[in-house]
Amino acid sequence: MQLRVERREESWMSSGLMTGHLPSIDEVLGDPAAPYWLKIALCSALCRDSVHAANDSEMLARLLEDSCDKILSKP
Repeated sequence: MQLRVERREESWMSSGLMTGHLPSIDEVLGDPAAPYWLKIALCSALCRDSVHAANDSEMLARLLEDSCDKILSKP
């Protein structure tokens, strides 16, 4: 029995961020590999004042980074 392997176009999720490529909003929303929660958060942010949404997103990123650092530093 042979397995058929299909080659798929790489997603920004698997390669783009590692190469420094920042995808466009449309790329993220149209990417089936993009996490559902990220698409929902992005759509929600687009309905808001862009400065407030950017500031809140930066705070969220810093909080999650801090949480990740604490988890990874535990013995």
